Amino acid sequence: GEGMTEEALVRFRESLALGPAPEDLARVRFYIATCLKDLGSYDAAIKELQMAVQADPKEYSNYNLLGFCFYQTCKYEEAIRALNKAIEIDPTSAIDYASIGSNLRELGKLEDAIAMYNMALSIDPGLAFARENVMKLKEVLNTAV
Repeated sequence: GEGMTEEALVRFRESLALGPAPEDLARVRFYIATCLKDLGSYDAAIKELQMAVQADPKEYSNYNLLGFCFYQTCKYEEAIRALNKAIEIDPTSAIDYASIGSNLRELGKLEDAIAMYNMALSIDPGLAFARENVMKLKEVLNTAV
């Protein structure tokens, strides 16, 4: 967050090379993935996150970021699977329901997307992008009829 992503990436990779304690391995890989995501290297971030998930399959943030990175690489089905795992861990995560909605939208499943955006809004009514997408998608569906 301080504009030193590349330097942070070097430091986290050094930490990984030192062999972190098993309980810290997933977090180190998550931070490496976050740096890679910030640098636009989504495929590399996905690989790190998959290793983070192996190290700690119960960590919410790994699945959330994995869903984002899959979305950025147009792997919508994979994104939905990752986001569903995030929701299994934290069923109150409005952003993950909305993100599933965005992936469903990209897959052309507009009614399902609206349902997910509405689920997100039922948890967090202030989620503006979900509300905007519901309105846009309803408009598209009404125009298509």
